Amino acid sequence: MEFLIVFAGVTSILAFVLHGAEKHRVNAGGTPYPTAFMAAVSVIAPFGALMGMWLFANRHKEKMMAILTPVMLLIYVAGVYLLRGAIA
Repeated sequence: MEFLIVFAGVTSILAFVLHGAEKHRVNAGGTPYPTAFMAAVSVIAPFGALMGMWLFANRHKEKMMAILTPVMLLIYVAGVYLLRGAIA
């Protein structure tokens, strides 16, 4: 159980930092990361991705990301809630 908590925390921090790095990259005149890559990050770490999207105002206007990330967060939370007693 501790491993899952650490995994969720580390991946969320990485997703948050990745959104900040992308925003910095775009503001510096670079190209954004591919949408498919950022969508995969949202599936793996929806909490950090959602916080990064909101704080950095990054990709929140893209319809796919605006829908995918909150839905994945709800699925993530529901899964943790439903499995809380099954994982010892």
